[in-house]
Amino acid sequence: MTQIDKEGARPGTEGRRPVERRSVPAIVLTCDRYHPFATHMIRRYEEVWPSHPFIFHVPYQQWPLEGVRIMTRRTPPAIRATALALLEEFDDETWVYWCIDDKYPIQLVQRPVARLAEAVLSDRLPGVDGVLFCRCRKLLLPQHLLEERRDGPGGVVLLRRRDYSQIWIHQFLWVKVLRQLFLRFPESIPQAKGMDAMKDRIALPADHRLYVVETNLAVFGESTIHGRVTRNCASSLRALGLGAPPGFEETDTEDLMGTIGDGPKPSPAVSAGG
Repeated sequence: MTQIDKEGARPGTEGRRPVERRSVPAIVLTCDRYHPFATHMIRRYEEVWPSHPFIFHVPYQQWPLEGVRIMTRRTPPAIRATALALLEEFDDETWVYWCIDDKYPIQLVQRPVARLAEAVLSDRLPGVDGVLFCRCRKLLLPQHLLEERRDGPGGVVLLRRRDYSQIWIHQFLWVKVLRQLFLRFPESIPQAKGMDAMKDRIALPADHRLYVVETNLAVFGESTIHGRVTRNCASSLRALGLGAPPGFEETDTEDLMGTIGDGPKPSPAVSAGG
C-alpha cells in the first residue's frame, strides 16, 4: 500500500505547508463560489476534532483558499474533472479522507473516530477500502448492507455496505473508490445534486469493500439545499464569525444527518435520502 508522507502528499504539490505530525490527505470537492462553505467545513473540524490528521486539498479556478492545513490546486471548473485532478497525484491504494464542501461535522464521538483514523494511518485495516463513521439514512436500512460484519479498532463493529449510499458524507476511502466512481460519471454534470441519481445507477464493484460503523459516531450538517444556505449552516457560520456567503440566500430548512448512538434498528421515520 502506498505510504502517506508527513505532509499527506507527494513533492511538488501547490500550496504546500510543512506539517510535522502524520496526516491524511483530505479531498475537498468545491469551487471558488463555494469556498466560504469549504472554509466553514474546515473550521468545524478544528472545533470538533482539534487533533484531526487532515491536510485539506482544496481546488480553485481563480482564487486559491488560504490556510495553515490547506494545499491548493488549480483545476478545471467541471465537477468530474475537478475530482479527478485532485486524485491524480495519488496511487489507487492510498487512503484519503473524502470531504465535500456541502457537509460539515457537528458532533463526533472523538475516541472511536480517532482510533479509526489511527488505523488508517498505520495501515491496520486489511481488506477495507472505505470506512464511514456516520451511520444514517439509507445505511440504517438492511437492503443497503451485506450480511458481513467485522471488528474494527477499539471494539468498533463495521458493517459491509452494498452500494454507494451515503458516499457524499465525509469518510475514509481508498483513492480507487473515488477515481473509479468519477470515471463512470459523464464529463458534464450541470448540477452537483445530479450525482445522487447517477451514483444510484452505478453498481459498487465487488472488490471495493466499503464499511460503515454499526453504531453511529457522528452528526453532520448539510450546508445548502437547492442553492440556499440551511438554517443550521447559517447559524454555525455566524457562531464562527464567518458571516453569510455572498450571493446565497438563507432558508428556514434545517438538515442534519445522524443521531449519536443510532444502531442496527432503524426508526420508521428514517429518510431514504442519500
